[in-house]
Order: sequence, then structure tokens, then C-alpha cells
Amino acid sequence: MIAPMPKTPHSRDVCRRCVMWALLVLVVGLTPSLALAQGAIFGVVQNSDLSNPGTNDLYWVGFLDNTDEEIRIKTNTGAGYDGLNWFDDFQNYTTEVAGNPYDYYFINVTNGQAFHLEKTIPANSFQQEDVQLAAATFPSRPSGLVATVASGNRINLAWTYQSGVTYHVYRRVTSNNGVFRRIDDPTGSLANAGVADSFFVDATSDGVSSYTYIIIGEDGSGNWSAPSAELTIVASSVTAPLVTAVDPDSGSATGMPLVTVRGSNYDASGMTVTFGGVPATNVTVN
Repeated sequence: MIAPMPKTPHSRDVCRRCVMWALLVLVVGLTPSLALAQGAIFGVVQNSDLSNPGTNDLYWVGFLDNTDEEIRIKTNTGAGYDGLNWFDDFQNYTTEVAGNPYDYYFINVTNGQAFHLEKTIPANSFQQEDVQLAAATFPSRPSGLVATVASGNRINLAWTYQSGVTYHVYRRVTSNNGVFRRIDDPTGSLANAGVADSFFVDATSDGVSSYTYIIIGEDGSGNWSAPSAELTIVASSVTAPLVTAVDPDSGSATGMPLVTVRGSNYDASGMTVTFGGVPATNVTVN
């Protein structure tokens, strides 16, 4: 017969410690199986001669699930390029799931080199993907982006048009600094090459928020440009049209066949014009 272990003043404390250690071991043992969130992606960027692009030369844009309904660029929170490494975080996308496809387009606007990184999201917290740029063809970085608030729910965007290039238009609420969302095609269909013109009317403004816009050009072969410079505008700052000239400036009371009204801050999607309170017909905004 085995004699029972004599109780000591510390026997209860010892048992409590055993339980605590057992729980600690259990928690530590379970942690690796829970740490499968998709985290940072990063890597070294090199030109074809193994030099590193300058911080103002390299641009990149990323998106998931073969759709650009939401994109990130190097100026978003948690993303960037520091002159050696590029970096982003899959968890900053609303649709991130391990196994889903991702795309990143890298462009050096100085030497004409680029790279398309195309893989699936890994089931690990950190993923290194080094980038080797090579000679490529792509549209020039869009320029001349301007915006005018035409009304409480309409913001007119315009830019310098390049022949043979269409444009994807993106917007984000300035305060969140997260993903940009495509507004010329909210579904983000890559089959839709974008706006084949020099302007776009954002008719989804709330009339209050501050918005930041960018555009990306696409050529006939599906090559993307670097993102334009960011443009921020306050949706409440409605700008009235400004008339600078009317040609001809007089005519018959029965009407003229064609009158040109020159000015600025016109609504590119259409306006109403009156002469002495009489509405004009067939109004076209150029």
C-alpha cells in the first residue's frame, strides 16, 4: 500500500503552478496553428544592371483576385519603396484570402523598365518576392489631372490625353489612406480598358468628403502606366461656371444657328444655357 503524500503548506501552490504551466504550454503549442494570417510582402527591387531604382523613379500598383476594383500604390499606409525594398501588406486589402491570386505592376519611369509579379497569396505572415526589372513598353505616366466640383454630387476630372491610351479612374476618401477604388468601372473588370477620353464625371460624390483621385493609363496591348500624381479636392467646394466670351455676342431675337460660350469650370457631362431667360437647344460642352 502506498502511503499518501503528506501535505505541506505549499502543496496547493505547487498544484496551481502546475496548472498554470500546463495552460501556458497548451497556449504556446496552439499558437503556430493559429498564426496563418496573410501578412507582409516585400523584396529587393533591381534594374536590369542590378542597380536599385531611385525612390522617385519606381512606381507600383497592386490588386487581388484578377480585378482592380480596389488597388494599392506605394503611398498607401503600410506600403512603399525605400530605394532598396518594396513592401505592402495583404491584410490591407478587404478581399485577402490565402490562395487568392495577386498582381503587382512595377514601373521605372526613368529607364523604361518594368516587371509584373503574379502569384497567389501564401499562408504565412511574411513573404519575400524580389523584383528584377527589364525593358518594357508602357504608356507615359498620366499628367495634368485636375478636378472641378460642379455640384453637390458631381466632380469633373480632366487630364492630358495620350493617343491610343484609355484610363482607369480611382478614388479614395482622403482620411483613410487605404485602398483606392475604381470608379469608372466599380466592378473592377480588367476586360474594361477604361475611359477613352480626357475627362470623367464622378457622379457619386457625397458633397461633403475630401476625395483623392489617381488615374492609370492602359494601351491597346494591355500595358499599364505608372499611377498619376494624386489629386485631392473637397466635395463641398462647388465652383461656379465662369463665362469669358460669347461669340457672336448679338443676333436675331428669333435665335442664332450656333453660339460659342467660352469659359471655365463647365460641367463636362452637360450644362443648361439660357439667353435672356430663353433656354438654348443642343448644348454641347467641349
